[in-house]
Amino acid sequence: MNKLFLLAGLVLLVGCTQALPGKSVFLDKDFTLNVNESAFIRSENLQVTLVGVPEDSRCPKDVVCIWAGQTKTDLRVVKAGTDPFDEEIEITSEGGAPASAIVNGYTIKVLSVEPFPIATDRILPGEYKVTLQVTKS
Repeated sequence: MNKLFLLAGLVLLVGCTQALPGKSVFLDKDFTLNVNESAFIRSENLQVTLVGVPEDSRCPKDVVCIWAGQTKTDLRVVKAGTDPFDEEIEITSEGGAPASAIVNGYTIKVLSVEPFPIATDRILPGEYKVTLQVTKS
């Protein structure tokens, strides 16, 4: 019976320390995500997922515009461990310039959104790639 309790406790311990899914990336380093792809920062037990790019009004590179436009990037941030949180955030970048948000002690910066619009081409929602960087605030 004691072996059963020991085994159950070991299974619970392993389950609590299991990493969140996603490709492994590092704090303070740039990384790129496709839509619905996740990155995991092991040192922080932090997962960042690119939910999508719901708005892209950037001026196409083959057009002259008065306004540079903006993109909105939706991210899901999950921290496992002693202080769990799960938040969806939206970061708006003006004209492709880097933009950031602070989430529970981390600064998440959108460095670039690709592909860049062309007047004659339509970008499908799943075609976006976003380059991010996560730092401690």
